[in-house]
Amino acid sequence: MSVPVFAALRGALLDLPYVRTLGFDVSYDDTGLRGHLPFAEHLIGNPLVPALHGGVIAALLHFTAAAQVMLETPCEKIPRIFTCTIEYLASPELRDSAATAIIVSQTRRFANVRVTAVQPHSGRAIAAATMQFLMNRAG
Repeated sequence: MSVPVFAALRGALLDLPYVRTLGFDVSYDDTGLRGHLPFAEHLIGNPLVPALHGGVIAALLHFTAAAQVMLETPCEKIPRIFTCTIEYLASPELRDSAATAIIVSQTRRFANVRVTAVQPHSGRAIAAATMQFLMNRAG
């Protein structure tokens, strides 16, 4: 993958105000694309547990999956979710989180993606999702 392609993808994501509010970012290396969500106090959902908000975890999954679709397909903009099923697997600690995604299948109109969120300090999965995106093809 070329640096300009990744830079354009990352720029499109970081243009979204919600992405900037979360602090979400993406990186790409030899192992592939990875979404990053650094911990911040405003991401806490329930201070009594304490745990990250479930919607924040869902956003990490969504944006990582969308970035993977943009990386592997000729999308002209951020793809829209058609269906989504999220499995919350463990209570997320108040720490940084990361996610990776793979495209399971793709047609002309849809991309089916499996995405998993982990907390790198422990390596345990905190959530997973299956998402289907509508393809926004270039050209």
